[in-house]
Amino acid sequence: MKNFETLNVETEGRGVKVTLNRPQFRNALNRVMISELTSSFEELHRSEARYVFLQGEGDFFCAGADIQWMRESKNYMYEENYQDAETLVSLFEAIFRCPLPVIALIQGGAFGGALGLIAASDIAIAEGSAKFSFSEVKLGLIPAVVSAFAIPKIGISAARRLFLTSALFSAEEAKAIGLIHQVVSSTGALKEAAAKVADEILAGGPRAIRETKRLLLEEYAPLSERRVKNCVDAIAAIRVAEEAQEGLSAFLEKRPPRWKQ
Repeated sequence: MKNFETLNVETEGRGVKVTLNRPQFRNALNRVMISELTSSFEELHRSEARYVFLQGEGDFFCAGADIQWMRESKNYMYEENYQDAETLVSLFEAIFRCPLPVIALIQGGAFGGALGLIAASDIAIAEGSAKFSFSEVKLGLIPAVVSAFAIPKIGISAARRLFLTSALFSAEEAKAIGLIHQVVSSTGALKEAAAKVADEILAGGPRAIRETKRLLLEEYAPLSERRVKNCVDAIAAIRVAEEAQEGLSAFLEKRPPRWKQ
């Protein structure tokens, strides 16, 4: 595997571990990490490994968008925002379409775009203390790109509440709505649960598992190009709007936003 600036990617037995490695920033997503994650998962499309663990270094899975990236994007025009959104779609798609089973392991929490990483994965296991939030509307933004992957997992009813309120929700609620499949008590238990899932995958036929995933994605969970394009357009348009500019400014200045009624 290559050397990365923001990731650790290593082979372990018949699996691969992809670890977000910016613990000092709660593994927040920036352009480099998005690019490295995308290329890593695209490379895994050709791998002979049997499964992938997607995890975060330290005590937090991923805090969403990096503050410096948000600061820079505040000055973007529509075209630059559109391109940024397309790169995020490419990342989620690379995970979503990976022919290997992708198992997300969540400790601490996951906010904003981090929920797209989880939703694009096949299986997700979280510590019981982990917290989650579709946090976009608090910034005057919308969970547009994330929605294309999250709504097929959690359904429109849960999305209407959680997208519109940005409410913080627990691992148990994440399990109840289908975002998470299993909740465990500790980091040690998270590793044990991951090892059990890996063993279950290894007990199946390699070709059968790949073909089953292909069938599921193509026949039962297809990713509509029209929907993705509309989502990308929606976030690019709202980012340049006055309200989003105020929301981002308030977040960066650590003050309440002054919304216009």
